[in-house]
Amino acid sequence: MPLAGDLRQVALPEALRAVEKERHSGCLVISRGPLRAEVYFAQGQWLVVERVPVGPSLAQQFVDLGFISPQQFEEVAGVRFLEAAIIPDVEAAQLLVNTGLLTQEQLRFWALNDALALLNVVQTWPDGEFYFEDGAQIPSELVAVPLAVSQILSWLQSEAALTSESVVNFTEVGPEENASIELTPDEWRLLTMVDGSMPLWAIAEALQAPETAVVEIVQGLVQRGLVVQVGRVGAGAAAS
Repeated sequence: MPLAGDLRQVALPEALRAVEKERHSGCLVISRGPLRAEVYFAQGQWLVVERVPVGPSLAQQFVDLGFISPQQFEEVAGVRFLEAAIIPDVEAAQLLVNTGLLTQEQLRFWALNDALALLNVVQTWPDGEFYFEDGAQIPSELVAVPLAVSQILSWLQSEAALTSESVVNFTEVGPEENASIELTPDEWRLLTMVDGSMPLWAIAEALQAPETAVVEIVQGLVQRGLVVQVGRVGAGAAAS
């Protein structure tokens, strides 16, 4: 398919699948008025997104995800957290990885979360345009984390479909071999309840936690490839 068009006529996932299938390298530019996103690819793999207007600094994004604290960043970077944006993203990420404050799994989770955040926003646009620049080089300051387009779209679909009635189970194929897995206490507690039959609303009741909080935690676990949705059970099913 032509890698240029109107988002009212061509759904963005279709364009992304074409980039992956044809193993394109370059930049997919997506825009609507003053909003613009540049998605860089190598051999059909999603690498990174650059946005206009520019969003929060990479350090702020890591803080928002709970990976580091502002104080930790200041200690290893030697600059005030409010000035974190002066350090190129690739240098900030490498610094945090080298000092053990950031794992490769967390970096991959950030990349996936960033990709999903962009696609969720673009899906709300009533219109827009896209075109592909073959051979466009990724800016040297950006952090490239290769992701399979098919996996991103699969996670996007799973995330959108997840509700309190969803039933999840452990994936048959987990994270990459030898990859370390870091879980929060809430994630550990929730995973002990996963059995492939209990819906999320029942898990929320058992944990005495809000359903919305449980769904949010499970969305993160789905994105990281630890669990997968296997069905749905409504509240009425428990009484029958």
